[in-house]
Amino acid sequence: MNKLQKNPLFCLGLACGALFYLPLGLRALWDPGEGRIAEIAREMLERSDWLTPHLHGAAFLKEPPLMYWLTALALGVSGPSVLAMRFGCAAFGLLTVWVTYHLGKNWRNERVGLLAAAMLATSLGFFIFTQYLTLDMVFTFWTTVALYAGTGLLVERSAQRARRLLIFLVVGVSGGIMTRGWGALGLPALTLLAVTLGQGRRPAMPKLPWKMALMCCGLLTLPWFIRASLMNPAFLHEYFVPRFPRLSFDVFLVLLIGFLPWIVFLPKAAVTWFAHRHAAPRRDPEGAALVAWTCLVFIYCALLHSKGAGSLLPVFPALALLVANEFDEALGESDLEPTPPPPPWVGGGLAALIVIFFAAMVFLKVRPAVLSMGRPEWKVVFDQSDSLTLALGVGIFVLVGVWGMRQTLSCLGGVLLVQVLLLTSASSLAPALDAFRSTRQIADRLESRDAPGEQMVVYGLGNKIPSLSFYLRRVPVFLPSGSPQALHGLPAGSWGVADFSHWQTLRQSAPPSAFQLMNQSGERVLFRKER
Repeated sequence: MNKLQKNPLFCLGLACGALFYLPLGLRALWDPGEGRIAEIAREMLERSDWLTPHLHGAAFLKEPPLMYWLTALALGVSGPSVLAMRFGCAAFGLLTVWVTYHLGKNWRNERVGLLAAAMLATSLGFFIFTQYLTLDMVFTFWTTVALYAGTGLLVERSAQRARRLLIFLVVGVSGGIMTRGWGALGLPALTLLAVTLGQGRRPAMPKLPWKMALMCCGLLTLPWFIRASLMNPAFLHEYFVPRFPRLSFDVFLVLLIGFLPWIVFLPKAAVTWFAHRHAAPRRDPEGAALVAWTCLVFIYCALLHSKGAGSLLPVFPALALLVANEFDEALGESDLEPTPPPPPWVGGGLAALIVIFFAAMVFLKVRPAVLSMGRPEWKVVFDQSDSLTLALGVGIFVLVGVWGMRQTLSCLGGVLLVQVLLLTSASSLAPALDAFRSTRQIADRLESRDAPGEQMVVYGLGNKIPSLSFYLRRVPVFLPSGSPQALHGLPAGSWGVADFSHWQTLRQSAPPSAFQLMNQSGERVLFRKER
């Protein structure tokens, strides 16, 4: 047995590293999310103010600063490199995969850990957020660390190991608070409380210094929050006054699409845990904690209408573990025994994937005209989708083949292989959308023509294109959409950026040849004031 066979986690890490890092620098920064974080980090370095994030010169206190600190460090070390700024998100993705492996290993066995790590790394939503400069992947890492520590505390009887887990819990909760807010404290606490109440008795865990843990968590997080509240009186209201609950069905769509392809096997795990819902907290507190965590995060995102698809990302490690546990039972007790035939739920999942892939392939080939007319970027997707369509066709062929082999391991390997193929094909398609999602093309054209002293304005777009400030390394003047007269008063030689509808309105209200179109990138227009 060679070294690679002896260390499957190392092999999985290499494969995930290649999957996450190879396509990382293919596309530009996309607005508004990536551009906002990059611009805040740039201004943080420019101002040398690491305590108060700024966006376009104004204090930006909507989120804690940990992600901005990490991005600013990467920017300071490597310069304005898109690859360097996204490097941290991919690294935190790898770390989350690693923690998920250990969580599964401690819960069941090494095979569950490996399967869960592979499923997590290849799920569509998780992969996307390793490629996107956002808070969600960093927050998911911290919450997964907290989940690892919390589930371990439920069953750990050694005082020394329990104290070590408590340290991990403090670090995970504190990191999550400094990344996204106080949900990183509330969600793990509610999860442990739910499992404890479900057991119907006090957990027999060692005596731990909980007060000291809370003090350490406060020392790591409260100083910045106190400073932010002193600078902005509305800051505390933003974090501690809950929003009116309103059910959002977006989270269902995010879960269905984001956890592909493994979502088709999730019903089996749901049925298993629902059937044992009363005995699970006592018989399997770690598994019950995974289920409770999934439900609580899902309810939190659905009722409080959390912004962004990445808000649901922290449930993905738990879902991967639950599905991996079902596959582990289907594979049998020993690796030396012949692989058993797949149970009906595996065959049903493969059939569902074949139908989904076939529907996606038909969608790309039919190219609905309604989508192309409504949003021009769809036309670009359809025009550049030949490689993705081919990958879907190959995927259908592979899935049909492994289904015919009637072996659970072959089915699992086939799904993994097809998903990696689809993810790499989709990654090659993403740069074609730069013209619609980024301002890099406009910034490059402007830098090639811009003269010192010429004014730069953004008309009618507000903070929708923060990447422009990052690429230009200066903050333009922002004009609201109802102020065309302010543009008429600009000196000759001034530059402006607007969307196409505002550009047409401006041309109609201005004298002939007053403004000249210099460049168009997607729906955004670069123009120059001539006289």
